[in-house]
Amino acid sequence: MLKIMKLNACLVLLTICQIIHTVNSKFATCTSNESCIPFPMCDAVNKIRDKQRLSAEDDKYLKSIHCKTENRLAYACCANKVKVNFESKLPKSPKCGIQFSNRIIGGEIANIDEYPWTVQIQHINENNSTESFCGGTLINESYVLTAAHCTKLKPFQVRLGDWDIGTNPDCDEDGRCNDPYVEIPIENITVHENYNFSIEIQCNDIALIKLQRNVTLSDFIKPICLPIDEHVQNMNLTDHYVEVAGFGCTNVENQTMSVRKKWVGLRISPQSYCKKVYARRNVVINSKQICAGGEEGRDSCNGDSGGALMKQITKQRKIPYYSLVGLVSFGPNKCGTKDYPAVYTRISEFMDWIFNNMD
Repeated sequence: MLKIMKLNACLVLLTICQIIHTVNSKFATCTSNESCIPFPMCDAVNKIRDKQRLSAEDDKYLKSIHCKTENRLAYACCANKVKVNFESKLPKSPKCGIQFSNRIIGGEIANIDEYPWTVQIQHINENNSTESFCGGTLINESYVLTAAHCTKLKPFQVRLGDWDIGTNPDCDEDGRCNDPYVEIPIENITVHENYNFSIEIQCNDIALIKLQRNVTLSDFIKPICLPIDEHVQNMNLTDHYVEVAGFGCTNVENQTMSVRKKWVGLRISPQSYCKKVYARRNVVINSKQICAGGEEGRDSCNGDSGGALMKQITKQRKIPYYSLVGLVSFGPNKCGTKDYPAVYTRISEFMDWIFNNMD
């Protein structure tokens, strides 16, 4: 199936290239609400590019918006982006992304009050018991982001504020204790419309969970910041240090899940390198995805899916804060394989989708 997926993606790109490099005797004239910009910069073109195959309507549309060709680069009449007021629905630092723990880089078990936006997604398993099987990230009092593939098992509630799944409340070795965890039923799940459950590995792996009631925020339950500022959205993160936290597998061989919340520091991989690595598995990596890791024994793993890939932002604000970079999507067959980074859904590419699907 992956070979078919790669072939279809290549055919789509080839078809677009044929369309945009055709000599056009009459280029399109852009309206006052459009700008003539390079094809790769146009969201409408990128949505078509991500399809498995082009329809006749897609072909006709791409030709109709072709406004010029300059230095062998095709341009499209593309709708001007309307600046969205993300702050009307999403918190901004210092109301999000803040934690006050000090820790040593390279640790494993998170401090009891670290990563307070970490959510456990729960479903009823075959033994009729509640089971946490995926991670999620709190983005405000009533919404959680997770991976689309995590919704296949029909989650019914989320757990917030947990640190040690074996106790409630939890206390660390220094005698610091958190509040009891909170479990809230799920009211609604919105899966990205271009995610296809029949394909094992693909992009658009994102879903938005609405909770039945707002969660009360505390030192142990806080939302993470999303990249609502343009300077954060446009950051080149290659080789930057990022972090992942969750309750995922710590032993790949016997699928042992972590009892306590853990974290790992990773580096963002160059996109070109990630594409090359996954081409060996006939998997196409696109601009809506970002890769991190590749260091032996340090990785996100089974059970971490849907959890946060995050970066601490230290510029522009007095208090450092965490911004959500990606959601755990998929990775090598064996977690922590050397030179094989994991793949994450790139949040900056889905900001409009997230905003438009929130009440």
